[in-house]
Amino acid sequence: MNIFTLKRKKITTEEKKEIEMTSNKQNAQNWFNISDVNDSLIFKKDQKIIALIRVGTVNMSLLSKNEKDMRIRQLFEVMNGINTRYKILSIARPVDLDGFIEQLKVKQSQETIGMKKRLLNNAMNHAAIMASGGEAVEQQFYLLMESDISSNPEYEKNTLLRTTKEIASNLNSAGLGSHLCTNQEIRDLLFIFSNPQQAAYERAPQNNGPYFTNYVEGK
Repeated sequence: MNIFTLKRKKITTEEKKEIEMTSNKQNAQNWFNISDVNDSLIFKKDQKIIALIRVGTVNMSLLSKNEKDMRIRQLFEVMNGINTRYKILSIARPVDLDGFIEQLKVKQSQETIGMKKRLLNNAMNHAAIMASGGEAVEQQFYLLMESDISSNPEYEKNTLLRTTKEIASNLNSAGLGSHLCTNQEIRDLLFIFSNPQQAAYERAPQNNGPYFTNYVEGK
């Protein structure tokens, strides 16, 4: 009688890392109640859609009392006229200093005086430290408009988008520069929410991709 001994295949370090990475991706994907970002909308797994309005800000301290009262009344009228479900989101977003650093690099390459070159180099290093440390942030504000998807998805999508654009237009009339967020702006916001530390020096993906990034677990 032949006896066969089955030996378990030894997993290599690379295979172990791949398994762990796949598991982390699946965990991150399941943690989000989001199935897709398309047509300037967030599609949720619970059959709901969300449109986002990026709302601008106003320095009220620069306005007179009459101007403040007028702005407040206008904003109240806009918010009171919203007849769909909405939420207000405020999030601190790291400022993108890449463009500023690139400008300093160009100036440094064109400079002939050694002292100015060193000053520009110090300024670039300081900006890079602020960017990587997440010290340079700006507060951003959004309105999240939510609707259900039922028997007529296209009609409900178009209705929500039309309503959202009208609200954004009304906010503009009230002195708050606002607009409907694009797909990339939505991805940027989701990236900031799920990767607050990495967002200081990494940009959001340019497409949806098969997975959400797994930094939510600190990986």
